[in-house]
Amino acid sequence: MSGAERVRRSRQLASERRARELAGLPPAPLPAAPKTRRVRSDSATAAQTAMANADLPPLIPPSHVPIPRDAMPYWFDIIAARAREDWNPVDLTTAAVLAKCQLSIREEEILLDHEGSVTADYLGKDQVNPRFKVVEMLNRRVMSLMRTLRMGGKAAGDARGFDAARQVEGEARQVAGEIGDSDGLLA
Repeated sequence: MSGAERVRRSRQLASERRARELAGLPPAPLPAAPKTRRVRSDSATAAQTAMANADLPPLIPPSHVPIPRDAMPYWFDIIAARAREDWNPVDLTTAAVLAKCQLSIREEEILLDHEGSVTADYLGKDQVNPRFKVVEMLNRRVMSLMRTLRMGGKAAGDARGFDAARQVEGEARQVAGEIGDSDGLLA
């Protein structure tokens, strides 16, 4: 849409609003904003963004979702699964919950390894350790959170599922590490 067409359309919408106002009708809903196009991962703009992102410190968990220090390795793994510009505040909150959940699974598995898979009940009979159910429940929760974040596994051989933006950013981090850019002037 050219500049003149935009002005003409804007004037038309304004006159329609005035007419509805004078007639005592409620205002018409505003037209939807034009969709922004996603930058191609193999473009110069994407490479420039990736280099700028590679120089930034890693994302940290939101302050309203405190996670234990032991969960930070899980956090960094989750965050590395996407390009920096693909994260929004809601997804960061979900990622923090996912990191905490993965830590809980690890802690339960350590206890399960120590206790064994068979324990005695209150009558002294052997039974399956109840922690198996806890671990299974936590694993289901992890899968649900991963689906929410759209981080599920890709089908083997599915070339369309390859995350090119993440690859470009990873390569930019590698280049930034090789160059040793400490002054932040690379991008």
